[in-house]
Formats: sequence, C-alpha cells, structure tokens
Amino acid sequence: MDVFFDKLIKKSLVIVCEGMIKEDCKMKIQVLLSSYNGEKYIREQIDTILDQDITESAELELLVRDDGSTDSTHDILDEYKRAGSLKWYTGDNLRTARSFWNLLNEAGEADYYAFADQDDHWFGDKLSRAVRRLEDEKKRLAERKTNRKPNSGEIPLLYFSTVVTTDEGLNPIDVGVSKLNRYTDFYHSLIYSTTQGCTFVFNREARDIMLKYHMGQDCREMHDWLAHKIVAMFGKVILDTEPSMYYRQHSGNVIGAKRLDGFGGVISRLKGFMSGGSIHVRSSNARGLYKTYAELIKDEPHKYKALRQLAYYRKDRRLKAQLIRNKAFRVGGINDLFFLTLVILKLL
Repeated sequence: MDVFFDKLIKKSLVIVCEGMIKEDCKMKIQVLLSSYNGEKYIREQIDTILDQDITESAELELLVRDDGSTDSTHDILDEYKRAGSLKWYTGDNLRTARSFWNLLNEAGEADYYAFADQDDHWFGDKLSRAVRRLEDEKKRLAERKTNRKPNSGEIPLLYFSTVVTTDEGLNPIDVGVSKLNRYTDFYHSLIYSTTQGCTFVFNREARDIMLKYHMGQDCREMHDWLAHKIVAMFGKVILDTEPSMYYRQHSGNVIGAKRLDGFGGVISRLKGFMSGGSIHVRSSNARGLYKTYAELIKDEPHKYKALRQLAYYRKDRRLKAQLIRNKAFRVGGINDLFFLTLVILKLL
C-alpha cells in the first residue's frame, strides 16, 4: 500500500510540473550555439546569453557544438565549462546547417529551445519576450481548441523577431521589418526564407517534428530556413516586429543580412540564381520535405498538393501548370513576376 501511494504522489507531482510553472519545477530553456573560429566575439555573446532576465523564473542551459575551430575558441569554451556556465562538445566540420541539426539531436529535454550564433549580442529580455509570446499563443490555441500535432495535444510553435543589423562595433546599420518577413505561413516559407535563425525560440513539439528530418550530406538548406518550413507545415510561426538583438555584420560572417524587398532585392536574388548558387534549391528542398512529411499532411490537401507541385514540377508538366496557377505562393508585385519566371525556366 505504501508503494502504491508513493507512486501516486510522484505521478501527481509530474502532472503539476507539466501543467504550471512553479519554483520547484522551473521551466527549462536550452540555448543551442554552433561555434567556428569565434574567438573574437564569442565571449561577449555567451555573456549576453547567460545574463538573460529569464533565469529568475527558468533554468537556462547553454549547449555549444564547436565545428572544428583552429583558433582559441576551445580554450574560451573550456573556461566557461569549468565555471559551470555551459556544456560543449566538438566534432568534424559539418558547416553551419548540419552543425545546428546535430545540436538539435544532442540537446536534452527542455520546454523551449533557442538557436544562437557566436558573434551577435542579445538584448537582456530576448528569451523572456519570446517565451511570453509562445506561452500566450499556447494558451490562446488551447482556449480555441484548435491544437493539432502528429503525436500530442500541442502544436509546434516557433518564435522569431527582427534584429538591429550592426557593423563590427555594434553601430546600427539597419532596423526594420521586411515586407517578406510578414509571410510566415507554410506556402511562402517554401519560396521566401526570410526568418533569421539566431532569433528562433521554439517549443519541444517543434523540435520533435524537426528531428524527423534527417539532414543529408548534400543538404543545401540552411538550418533556420528548414526549421521554419517544418514548423509552418504543422504548427505556427510567430513574428515579433520588435528587435531582440544586435545582428553583427563582419568579414567573417558565414551568412550575412540581405535586403529582399523591392526591385533591388529581386535583382540581388536573380544574380544569386544566375550564378548557380540557388538554382533548383527550392524544389530540391521541397522533395526532401515531401519524402519525410508527405504522409503526415495528407489530411491537409492544400499543403500536400503545394509541396508536391514544388517538389516535382520540373519533371511533370501538369504539376508545373498547377504551380503556376497556385495563388498560395503569391505576394504581389515584382516578386510574383520573379517567381513565375523561375518556374517557367525550371530554375526554382
């Protein structure tokens, strides 16, 4: 009988911890940072992560994967590890996208996860604002009883914000919201990947559905673009128009900020396509998503058909015609002309 009551009490405590946040069962947030030869800025970035105001009400854990650094990055990470401030490991040079996907696989159980680059500077309330928005959205969905997810009662949620783009000295260069940033739905995410992974905060359900995708050696998709597409397919992506960090631009950036609005943005993207760097990327990525998730979205025929159209339009004239007519991908103006031209030329 004592054993029975002991099990009952333990089960009740688990239910309480899952249902609400209390001091004895704090919310856990795990920050995932991929480093590579980051000795110049990584210490500053780590400090802004550890100084987040969320730490009073939640347990924050920083997990770093070093992607084969040859500078003093390892020494800096060891210093923080000895102080108990982070955990880190290293491995082969996988490059940015697969390094972050490896971190997703190695991450422990948490309520929320966040991506972090090594050279930015987070505002002190970055995580608390993100979690507040995600918690509010979760409550709103529960009240409306619209929850949908392949394996549980909650849906994948992903938060992202705008940034203050700066030079190396954190002097602001640009602040603002791109028109294309506002298209957070699944259809537009397949064509316009404008969200920045360094601002991402997402729930456990989002990580679970992301990990169904096995990123191969030849993946041409960035981790944040891929994450956005997957979460938008099954859940919701939330835009915060207020900046949450300084996004540092310098000569060592792997991926820099790009303006995608207007005629100049279209010309910039067209040059990228013509140089060969982006040809067939979107249709190739759509095929990868289709192979992984098609069976899970068959009950949403519009998403299923749109994904199939983009994945296989280059080999099927009927699908190509459907893709051209599909208004779900449109944003208006010159961007639509750009989209249609690439479909007709089979470059998308």
